[in-house]
Amino acid sequence: MNSQAPDRLAQEIMAHLVGDQEDPWDLADAASSICSGLSYVLEQFVGPKGCRAILMHSLAVIQKYYSLPQPLSIGGNEAAHRERLAEVLQGLAPDSRRGLVASLVYSLIEVMGDLLGTELTLNLVIEAWPEIDWRE
Repeated sequence: MNSQAPDRLAQEIMAHLVGDQEDPWDLADAASSICSGLSYVLEQFVGPKGCRAILMHSLAVIQKYYSLPQPLSIGGNEAAHRERLAEVLQGLAPDSRRGLVASLVYSLIEVMGDLLGTELTLNLVIEAWPEIDWRE
């Protein structure tokens, strides 16, 4: 997928759903909401197991990039995962907090684009968040 497409989509989603939030708990809630939205559309094509594998891959990339001491995880108890993410974010500087969430969103969209193609990914993301003004 063209690297500009996932970056632009991630920026628009971050601007709309995250805004200027810096609080770790608010960012963890926003990240959870974004992952849920992307997972919903992605599961239609790769099923729940495929979606879980993609999310785990994206989390592993983030963990490595940010040198996180403990792995982030998905599945099971969503509240516990959100709490774990908030704890991780709390240990980071505010810019890094937002960067981690943006990197996660970017990674998920990039993998979707690689699997499904740019055009379908764009349409699915637009469908997941119709309230965002995607014109530009």
